[in-house]
Amino acid sequence: MSHLKTTILAAVLLLALFCAVVLVHDHHARKKAHARIATHAGIVSNALWNHNQQGAAQYLFLACESHNYASIVVRDIRGKIFQQASGEAPTALQRFFIALHLMPRVTLASPVRYDDKVIGTIQAEWNCDTIYFDIIFLVVLVMVFAIFQLYRGLVREKKLLENRVIHRTSQLSDVNKHLEQEIKKHKVSKQALEKSEERYRAYFEENIAGAYISTPAGQLITCNREYLRIFGFEDKRQARDTAITDIYAAGADREKFLDILGKEKQVSGHETTFRRTDGTLIHLIENAAAAGRWCGP
Repeated sequence: MSHLKTTILAAVLLLALFCAVVLVHDHHARKKAHARIATHAGIVSNALWNHNQQGAAQYLFLACESHNYASIVVRDIRGKIFQQASGEAPTALQRFFIALHLMPRVTLASPVRYDDKVIGTIQAEWNCDTIYFDIIFLVVLVMVFAIFQLYRGLVREKKLLENRVIHRTSQLSDVNKHLEQEIKKHKVSKQALEKSEERYRAYFEENIAGAYISTPAGQLITCNREYLRIFGFEDKRQARDTAITDIYAAGADREKFLDILGKEKQVSGHETTFRRTDGTLIHLIENAAAAGRWCGP
């Protein structure tokens, strides 16, 4: 709305400027035309006094061509025509302006004096051609207004772009801050998780009970050192190559263990007979959790 008000105000000011300049220029042109006809009177006065019609005719025809006179007439003191001249026929453009009353015909007159005595009059019909200046001035004003509007549009777009950049920068700054906070939280959580895993691994490895993690199908995932010692494995690779079902003395014991684990989700104090790698049977108590981190005999 402010942009529209500014545009209207600028248009009104330019229109007012145009009208003022046109009026001032028209007044100045008419004043200059009246002064010019007086100059003509002074120039032809000697020809009129001496009845030099040929000299006056040459000057009058030249005046018509130079100053856009439709006609110019010199009369003696009795009102008799001494000499006259006519300008060229108006062009199509001039006829158009005349029809629209944009090029009015102005009558200019001045007494002709010789030795401070009035010896006749000079009268001209002048086609007031200030319209040409008015058109040029109007075109200039329109161009100025268009350039002004274009400049204002560019400034406005630049301002909007700057505001969008500022807003977007603020949004990105907020997002970055949020990401930094999330990264910080993630780092803290990661560090806490790593410490927790370190504690778990330490507990898992140093546990005095044999601990292991396996799939329900009996594939060993990992185990601690006590597990290796209990069953006589040389290393974890050998332990992983041996299925859990193979360390049970009887397959039914494994099935029973899995049945309890499936129903209760955990096994506690379950006594089972196992077989070491050297074939020795051992009796152990199993404690296990179906969804836990580890289970062990």
